[in-house]
Amino acid sequence: MNKYYWRYLLLLGLFFTAWRVSAQQEGQSDCSIKLQESENAFDDGSLSNSILLLKDCLEKGDFNQEERVRAYRLLTIIHLYRNQDKEAEEFMHQLLRTNPEYRLRPNDPTEFAELYRKFRIRPYLIVGGNAGANLSQIRVTQLFSTDNPANQEMLYTNLLGFQFGGIISRPITNFIEILLQPNLVSYRYRFEAQYFGFARLLATEAQTRFDLPLILKYNFKNKYNFNLLGVNPYVMAGATPHFLISASLNAQRNDINQDGDVERSVEGKAISMKELRNSLTFSVLAGMGVEYKIGLGHLFVELRYQAGLNNMVKSVNRYILQEEIARYGFLDNDYTLSAIMLSLGYNYPLYNPKIQKRKLKKVSEDIKIENLDK
Repeated sequence: MNKYYWRYLLLLGLFFTAWRVSAQQEGQSDCSIKLQESENAFDDGSLSNSILLLKDCLEKGDFNQEERVRAYRLLTIIHLYRNQDKEAEEFMHQLLRTNPEYRLRPNDPTEFAELYRKFRIRPYLIVGGNAGANLSQIRVTQLFSTDNPANQEMLYTNLLGFQFGGIISRPITNFIEILLQPNLVSYRYRFEAQYFGFARLLATEAQTRFDLPLILKYNFKNKYNFNLLGVNPYVMAGATPHFLISASLNAQRNDINQDGDVERSVEGKAISMKELRNSLTFSVLAGMGVEYKIGLGHLFVELRYQAGLNNMVKSVNRYILQEEIARYGFLDNDYTLSAIMLSLGYNYPLYNPKIQKRKLKKVSEDIKIENLDK
């Protein structure tokens, strides 16, 4: 008996689930039918019936997104025809909240298009993130050495680093944006030199800095025509402060005999270079990139060059590491640090559609006087 009892409950549960799914589908299809009926009623001039059919389904929330857009569009047009501007503005607002990237259609009435253009359709803010790699560029401005720097052989090798961070952008026009791009960046380079004819030094420095670029960006295309397959190239220029977080040097000295063999090798733990580096420096930057629209946001790839303006070395502390200077023979040259940076990222727009209030021009004194004379 228990076996039949559980079978009965199982069948009852399956029936109830199927009934709920069927009821939901029936409700949704019923509202889809009502939407079509309301559009037909509008075409026949029966505006009141069209409104009643739409509002019921909107209140129940039985429309999908595409159907809500169609419903709000139709309600906007109906209230424009009735000269009910406030109601039309409210339904246009609901339409743009449902789909902030609505594009005007060829069959949209002129009054509808004019009302649409009164709304702010650009996002008020764009947020996102990026990550990528960089290649340091060292430019020596003054030589220093424990040997004679004029005759000394030395070489700087640029090494790959990385960066990642966020994006906060404010659109000013459909083509121009102002960006703030906080990034955590690692820069790396290698220094090689020979001292006194026998000691060869190999030293690799890694710096971690927090960069805060302020950038002006120009898009070659209107980003807000909402072309879903749009590719948008852009250029950019700006400046950034660099806040030093850490700097360390891994050094190795090899003493070479006359036969070219290594007689002795000296190396130790990483050396902190933070006290020898300026904690705040600045760069100017220029770059280019391309965005590809995916959903509401954009996937982008970007190449930029960052030119360092300041000496990285804190001159007053150049000689404080006496033990390391004696062990490796290394002494800092004055230099600036620039970088080539390649990044991949995604940005996402935040919309708050609202009607733009236009300021009325003040009547000039001449016109006022002329009117008084009349």
